[in-house]
Amino acid sequence: MKIEHYDTTTDLARCFALMRELRSKLTNEKQFIAQVQRQQAQGYRLAGLEQDGKPMALAGYRLLENFIHGQFCYVDDLVTASEARGQGMGATLLNHLAVIAREYGCGQMILDTAISNSGAQVFYQRVGYTALGMHFIAISPEEKMMKLLHIKVSPDLSGSASRAASERLVEKLRAHHAELEESVLDLAQRPLPHLDAFTIAGFFTPPGLRSGVQLTAIQTSEQLVDQLFDCDTLVISSPMWNLGLPSVLKAWFDHITRAGRTFAFTPEGKKIGLVSGKKVYCVVASGSVFAHGPFVADDQFTPYIRVALEYIGMTDVQFIRVDGTHDPVARTTALPHALQTIDRLF
Repeated sequence: MKIEHYDTTTDLARCFALMRELRSKLTNEKQFIAQVQRQQAQGYRLAGLEQDGKPMALAGYRLLENFIHGQFCYVDDLVTASEARGQGMGATLLNHLAVIAREYGCGQMILDTAISNSGAQVFYQRVGYTALGMHFIAISPEEKMMKLLHIKVSPDLSGSASRAASERLVEKLRAHHAELEESVLDLAQRPLPHLDAFTIAGFFTPPGLRSGVQLTAIQTSEQLVDQLFDCDTLVISSPMWNLGLPSVLKAWFDHITRAGRTFAFTPEGKKIGLVSGKKVYCVVASGSVFAHGPFVADDQFTPYIRVALEYIGMTDVQFIRVDGTHDPVARTTALPHALQTIDRLF
């Protein structure tokens, strides 16, 4: 195994698939190469560990100077291929960067990680890094556009209670975010294929080794994961069927719950979700009343949604119930009560 620097267009192209495991918003190879080249003009370099001629770990870094730290090495990016984690490659790369930094007179190695990324924090502390401060960011008004992903499930396109409630929710969100950009994924009109042997094989094959058939098989999943990462707010609008999820919604979860993309494991075996910092609203319509009364324990929908989202890092989840749409007592008030709940949120 050897350490390389990647500077040419050809070399950078070899790094795209691995960097995308870390920077999920990268959509294509050309975009990645162009951004690296812009950053190279600012002193950015990309180093990596090679195994059998393939990049298995990458570190992007810059040698900088300011009044606080003097000369220092700032680590922009650090990623190890999902199939190679736990082998010490990240620590090896950081140690290599420290040697380079000392050669250029840098006295410190500095990097940032998200407050929510507990796995990375544990790793950095284990290899000798100390948390000394907080990183603050102010987003310009132009960047504050809310990107909302609206997943609709009910096949009743005109009379659905869950669709009516989620439309009111989006209306309220739009009133508070004038620049809201809504992307709709209508699973009733565009049902997703369920996972098959080709897709699952593609998931478990390292990105650089996937065949053309496997790349085609996982294309839908890749697009859905990219779409999820790209949004700030997720709205799920669904009926409860037979106590649980409609199969088209379960298929969506199967496509976006991906090792190495939406969740990963630390060297100690702890699972960490990789989709963080997003607000989720889940509008669920049910024929019976499940929020209270004798059927509470029968609800398999809300526990699954909560756990499945938490599994990939999404913990800020708010449920809005349209409860009892076919209940003799509650059916006339189920939707009005849900709309009132939504109105009270804003």
